[in-house]
Amino acid sequence: MRMETRPLLFGMVLPMVFAAFVGAAEGPAKEAEAEAANPLTTPANPLTDVDPFAGEFEGDELIVVVKVSGDGYVGEIRRAGRSFPMKAVREGKQMVGSFSFEKSSFRFTARFDGQSLSLHSGDKDFTLKRRVPDGAAPATPDPTPTPPEPALPHPAPTVPRPDPAPVRPAPATETPAERLSAIDYSKLNSEALRDLAWTRFPAGTYAVFEEVFSTPNTIGVSARQKLVYSGFIDDKPAFRGHLFENGLWQAEGQLLPPRTDKGYRIQEMGYTPGDTRSESLTVGEKTLQCDCTRYSTEANIFGEPMTIQIEVWRSRESDHPAMVMDLPDKRLLVEPNVARVIASGEHKTAKVVLDLKLDARKEMKIGRITVMCDVLKGTSTLERLGEKTDLYTEHWLSHQIPGGIAKTIEDQVVGKRAKRRSSSVVEFGVSK
Repeated sequence: MRMETRPLLFGMVLPMVFAAFVGAAEGPAKEAEAEAANPLTTPANPLTDVDPFAGEFEGDELIVVVKVSGDGYVGEIRRAGRSFPMKAVREGKQMVGSFSFEKSSFRFTARFDGQSLSLHSGDKDFTLKRRVPDGAAPATPDPTPTPPEPALPHPAPTVPRPDPAPVRPAPATETPAERLSAIDYSKLNSEALRDLAWTRFPAGTYAVFEEVFSTPNTIGVSARQKLVYSGFIDDKPAFRGHLFENGLWQAEGQLLPPRTDKGYRIQEMGYTPGDTRSESLTVGEKTLQCDCTRYSTEANIFGEPMTIQIEVWRSRESDHPAMVMDLPDKRLLVEPNVARVIASGEHKTAKVVLDLKLDARKEMKIGRITVMCDVLKGTSTLERLGEKTDLYTEHWLSHQIPGGIAKTIEDQVVGKRAKRRSSSVVEFGVSK
């Protein structure tokens, strides 16, 4: 029985090839020539006549920043955590320019379609909206005198993505963790809910983990790894892994393969729901009121049929990052509103019992920053063919930590043999 919480495993770092920003290079783009400004036709008052292409525009895949520079524009195009410098000029009702990637340049055009900015590059089109600062009135950048055309409907994404929240570490004086009650978790599928602990942060967010392993033959063997969230690639969250070796970080972290630690809601796993009752759970000095639902299923464990009983305790006052844990037959996604999970199963040669519950809410110091964590403690016992294995776990979960897991402790005892693994976040922030 193992409760998997590590964001990546040592030895799983494999290279991947990242596709170019808009496909194969088209060759160096020819620079457009800007005509000299005509003082009789060009607006002379920069406070009253605003260039419609100047500003920041955002879509599902791109962020485009445009600044006026002389008779043209400069800025950057951002995608999947990368930034591509661009320059352009105005040609009639459209902006024409190029952006740079490595040693190549790629041409693009942009024009307004109603109130949306339509950007075309290679064989792709992107629709972007102007970013409006908080409290500011929306601008009307359409340079054409015709009324704005209605925006075309777009299909809903298969994986809902919540709006990213600010990720820069809180000041040292801040201690409470912000709850994410504004997010409707029921609208996220299992994978999106599992990855929410990363995807709610912008690309470039990172966390440094220190892992310590102790066995009867080794004491305090440690290693460090850095996980960097790189945004979405092929509609899946992407990560780069860096290992700390010989006193230095790897110069270039490896792009990791898609995550395989999938977990599923209990209602997605084929379990039959039973009765629901009210229970109370004491967490520190507070009592949580919970709805406890019993589930059951028939599974084949160790080659023999076993009836597995599971109780899931849900509370409106519980809101920790989701995590994945092993059941006897499948992997369960412990949702943010779950305060306790009890499971048991038994047949002639084996017996399995586990109990994971929200035990406390504690502060944890990471560098100069204090974060608030929900501490879930778990115990599990496996007895098979006369041998007994006990596993004791602690999971410190926080919405303030990229990845959601501030600390994990696992103590495993098999007979008289014991080993421990602990993993703690020692640093987190945004890559510059």
